[in-house]
Amino acid sequence: MRTKRLFLALHIAALTAAAACGDTHPSAPAAITTPATQPTTVTIRGTVESNNSELGVYLNDGDNTYALSGNQFSLLSTVVGAQIVVTGNLDGRGGLDVQRFEVLLVDGRKVNDGILVQTEDGYILQSISGAHEHQLVNLPESLKQLVNKRVWIAGLDEDQISAFGLIGDM
Repeated sequence: MRTKRLFLALHIAALTAAAACGDTHPSAPAAITTPATQPTTVTIRGTVESNNSELGVYLNDGDNTYALSGNQFSLLSTVVGAQIVVTGNLDGRGGLDVQRFEVLLVDGRKVNDGILVQTEDGYILQSISGAHEHQLVNLPESLKQLVNKRVWIAGLDEDQISAFGLIGDM
């Protein structure tokens, strides 16, 4: 009987020691990690606006106004008042980081946006998307000065250049 009591006492002592070595406190909460949010890429059509007092350039789509930023910013500042289509990433703070844009309308007139290129046969406007080339005829001398630059040209649908403007260097 003495052996049984000793055995029982040792067994209880072993269980108590094992329990004491275990973690009896609740675990600290695991660090909460949020997955990195991917930027939301959007395509928006709107009018380029400027607020001279803040030196900002914005896109107004009729419902929202987005502060524009990114490597296209300096080009966007040359087309204030134009209607454009923009592809970029929303930043979650009301801003749009512009990846690319195309000018659609200037002063209510449809325009073509592209790079003015001189070829052996004359001049072409290589669309900014790269999808189209427009053969150009009867270019004003002042437009010829903009070879290898990004421009908008109105009147190509009527085969008569009625207006143009410089967007920027390429």
